[in-house]
Parts: sequence; structure tokens; C-alpha cells
Amino acid sequence: MNFKLLLLSLLISVHALSIQSDSLKTTELTNVEVKVFEKSRQKLTSPDALSILTDKVISPTNGTSFLSGLNTQAGVRMEERSPGSYRIAIRGSSLRAPFGVRNIKVYWNQIPFTDAGNNTYLSLLEPDLFRQIIITKGPGGGIYGAGTGGAILFNSGFDLKNKVKFQTMYPSLGGLKTSIDINLGNAFKNHRIYASQWQQEGFRVQSAIKKQWISYEFNKSFGTSGAINLTSYYGDLAYQTPGGLTLKQFQDNPRNARPAAGIFKSAVDQQATFKLKSFGIGAQISNQFNSQWGWNFINAFQYNQVENPTIRNYELRDEPNFSSRGVIHRKGIINLDAGYEWQSGQFDSQTFGNKKGIKDTLQLTQNTRLDQLTTFLQADYEINTRWILTLSGSLNA
Repeated sequence: MNFKLLLLSLLISVHALSIQSDSLKTTELTNVEVKVFEKSRQKLTSPDALSILTDKVISPTNGTSFLSGLNTQAGVRMEERSPGSYRIAIRGSSLRAPFGVRNIKVYWNQIPFTDAGNNTYLSLLEPDLFRQIIITKGPGGGIYGAGTGGAILFNSGFDLKNKVKFQTMYPSLGGLKTSIDINLGNAFKNHRIYASQWQQEGFRVQSAIKKQWISYEFNKSFGTSGAINLTSYYGDLAYQTPGGLTLKQFQDNPRNARPAAGIFKSAVDQQATFKLKSFGIGAQISNQFNSQWGWNFINAFQYNQVENPTIRNYELRDEPNFSSRGVIHRKGIINLDAGYEWQSGQFDSQTFGNKKGIKDTLQLTQNTRLDQLTTFLQADYEINTRWILTLSGSLNA
């Protein structure tokens, strides 16, 4: 009897182990290759601190903001004070900007989106447009300038077949977003047109947002030797700014906008709003001479027009910017990348008094020109399959 019980228990154990071994199937993950620091690298072999977001993470449920996607990454903190008003800190490094993001360089398809004043109007960009976002953390991204907060690289990409996608969103908090995404092309030539319109009332009084966007992208490749890329957009953005509340005001009604205080009227009375019209176009040409030498060259122009009535004043700004970036690559025992990035911007502003949302008397006029130049050199030496030695440096003026 004892022998039968022992045999039965052994059979049960063997059967359980066979079930367990069958259920534990291994899946080999594909390598993720990214274009960063002027090289195509696999994330696990890159010595740099990188975070990679795919389109499934960028806007899985919310196609109106990057907030939920970026906040999934370690060391990255994105805040939204009201719809359209963002702050980003990477590893705690953040500078306050009146509107927009500073101290972090932003690129779209390798083309500078940050202006010469180091300011980025991130709220213009459309989450549904991008297939990949790469975040470089800390000052190690010196190849992208002197920003100590790091760099964010937005890549939109193409579908290699004809495709039309139409989408309408009705968020649970209200509002409406409609977009259309048209892809035309093949493996050698591609066109992409994306257009969207979004309008929504915010949670608080004086926090509504309205945005219109259209972009056109073109890519033509010449086999493995080179390619031409064109990226262009126009955006029209307006979002209201409710202002801050004291603790008592928040406890009384957290939905209120900032009330009048002393000589300053309320945010509602002054119609506090940030209005931005922006146009940008950039072209990139890349060519591979032979198995060792190659180069890529980028020219871009961006024009921002800002109208900003606030509680205290009424500001108008015109900001044309030009960017140029060129890199020479050499492959060999030691891989070399040498290049430059130059940005020039004219920042003209006029500050008026604000009389209930209407321009009053002129108070201040400013005309400022800013130029930035970065030159950089990077060398890679692959000691073996496990070790890569990288030396890089940049000079900023």
C-alpha cells in the first residue's frame, strides 16, 4: 500500500513538472535600435543614459498630451499646470520659463525644434504624430548643445504603404479632438500629411484650450547612399491661464481662477491667455561617400508669433529663428563624428498695459538677437563585443 502511494505521488510530481516546463516558454526579444548621438545604436550596447518611448507608450489612451507617457520614465518629471502649460525636469534639472520648456534641447527628426533662446513650445507638438521619443539624460548629451538637462528627440516616421487614418476623440472630461493622418509612398519615397483640431474646456475657470495643427513630411532615399528629408508644420495654439490660488482660495473652490488682489484684476477680467502661431520648415540631406565616409546637413527656419495678455500686462512677441547643423562621419577602427550646430534668433517684443484683455499704453520695447554655436567631436573604439570606449567633447559659444 505504501509503495502504491509512493508511486502515485511520484507520477503526480512528474506530471506537474512536465506541465510547468511546457508553460515556461522563452521569447527572444528583438533589439531596439535608435538613432542618437549621431549613431545608430542598440539600447543595451549604448553607454549613454537613454529612455525610449514607442507610440504605444506616447499616447496609449490620451492623444492630447505627452504627460502620461513621459512620466513613465525614471528621472523624468512632466507637469501640466493647466491644459497646454507644461514643465519638464530631467534628473531634477529645470529652469522656469514664462511659457514653454527651457534647459532641455528638443529635436524633431534630428532638426532643432528648440529656438536660439533655448525655449521650446512643446505644447505645439501632437502626440499622435510621433512613433518614437528618445530621452537623453543629463549633460552627457553635449553633442546637442550646452543644455545640462538633456535632450528629447522626437521621431515621426512613415508607413511604407498607402494609408489613411481618421480619428475623433471625445474625452470624458469634455472637449473634442479630430485628426487625419495620410501616408503615401513606398520603401524609397514617402509623403505624410497630418492635421488635427482640438478644443476643450479645462477643470478650472479660465483654463480652456484650442489648437489647430497641420504638418507635411517628405522622404526620398537613394538606395543605401543617401536620402533627402523635409519636415514642415503650422500650428495655431491658444490656451487660457487661470493663475495660482492661495491655500484658502483652493479650499473654498479649487475650480476658481485667480481672483483680483490689490491693484491687479482677476485672470478672468484680464482675459489671461497665451496665443501662439508658429511655422517651421527644415530639410536634411545625408550621403554616404563610401564604406568609411559620410555626412549629413540640416537647415531649418522657424517663426513664432506670441500674443499674451496677462494679469499685469499685454505682451506681443515676434521670434524668427534659423538653425544649421552638419556632421561628418568616419567608420574605421576608431569611429569619428565631428560637426557643428549654429542657431540665430531675433526676439522682438512689445509690452503694453492690459485693460480687460485689450492693449493699452506701450510700456516697454525690446529687440534682442541671440546666436549659439556648438562644435563637437566624438570618437568610439570597440575593444571587444562587451566593451566600447567613447570619448566626446563640445565647445559652446
